[in-house]
Amino acid sequence: PWEDTNGDLIVTGYVYTEIEPRRWVIGDGTPQSEPVLRPLQTVQHEPKSETTK
Repeated sequence: PWEDTNGDLIVTGYVYTEIEPRRWVIGDGTPQSEPVLRPLQTVQHEPKSETTK
């Protein structure tokens, strides 16, 4: 979607025009915080011991 120079919203073959001037809102807003990645599962490995020959 994009807004033309007249302020009309163009979305896949449709043109939306508002009678009262406002701002277009489509979909979700921009997140206000940084996303946090958390592992679903952690695996701890024991350190390998050195074997002597």
